[in-house]
Amino acid sequence: MLGIGKKWDDKEWIMSVFGKAFLFVVVISIAILIGVTMAVRAVSPEAITALLGVLIGGSITSFVQYTMSEATRKQQLQLAALDKRLQAHQDAFTLWHRLIFANRRDNEEFAEVVQQCQDWWQSNCLYLTAEARSAFRKAYLSAVDHNNLVNMHGDSKLIIAAWEDMERAGKIIVEGVGLPSLGDETNKVKKDSKSGNA
Repeated sequence: MLGIGKKWDDKEWIMSVFGKAFLFVVVISIAILIGVTMAVRAVSPEAITALLGVLIGGSITSFVQYTMSEATRKQQLQLAALDKRLQAHQDAFTLWHRLIFANRRDNEEFAEVVQQCQDWWQSNCLYLTAEARSAFRKAYLSAVDHNNLVNMHGDSKLIIAAWEDMERAGKIIVEGVGLPSLGDETNKVKKDSKSGNA
């Protein structure tokens, strides 16, 4: 298994290893050819040119194959992580929503929601974008601050600031997914069809 999920395809692994090995062999062969040519001047220039053409063509081909296999591997890793990242953002949003609407008068229920947020964050934070990761953690820590300040009748400015930190996290988590809203596209299609542009 490689990294986050999908197994690296055997062909790509072979091409990557083959590409590196072939490139190494080509470089060594060119160095040997140049050395032999300098030592023995009996080789015809046409033969040297033909051999250099084959070696250079082979090295270009192996370099392209290696580059393509590396790009394919990276793309597969990104796609393998996409589902997990989408699910992590959805889970973070769900927990954030529970945190916002948690019953703060029931200290056990509130503490349980905060603990769930902390446990989830420790197990899944790397799947979130950096901004969403930071905002989610700040939200559940601010929820504790907010709850304590309200219970102690603390400074209203601090209470409002803690609440704003909590609220801000929801928007950042949604933006972290990076997908366009279906509603925006649907509204645009409706407007275009009414104006006759569809």
